[in-house]
Amino acid sequence: MINLANKGFGPAIIDETLVFYNGRRVEGFQFTEIEDAIRCAFSDEIDHVHEAAEAGVGHAIGVNEEVTLVGFTIKNEVTDANVEDFGARLQTLSFRLKYRDIYQRSWQFYVHNSIGRTLRVNSPSFILALITKWKFPRR
Repeated sequence: MINLANKGFGPAIIDETLVFYNGRRVEGFQFTEIEDAIRCAFSDEIDHVHEAAEAGVGHAIGVNEEVTLVGFTIKNEVTDANVEDFGARLQTLSFRLKYRDIYQRSWQFYVHNSIGRTLRVNSPSFILALITKWKFPRR
């Protein structure tokens, strides 16, 4: 499962969810985007994609609430044979969640190369991230 949790002090109101596979945006409705990206990463070794979040535009994720972006099962031989391969396949997936707080400040949460990071839009750390090592996929 790939989960998303709000560890802030107030609700996170979703503005946009973007899904990337190998740096290219996967288009479609949120569930379709996530399912297609998972299927691309694991190809014929995926058993079943069984759930995805309903965290669409305007959805508020409450304080300490956790939402599943996607749940999926893969064939046992994939994880049994090579844990590194499993990790490498996950690293082909990137997510960018744009949201705002109750004060209407914009934030972006990224998962890229299995590393997650939250940045306030137009803050010094956000601008620095854009021009340095944090090369997140764009639209």
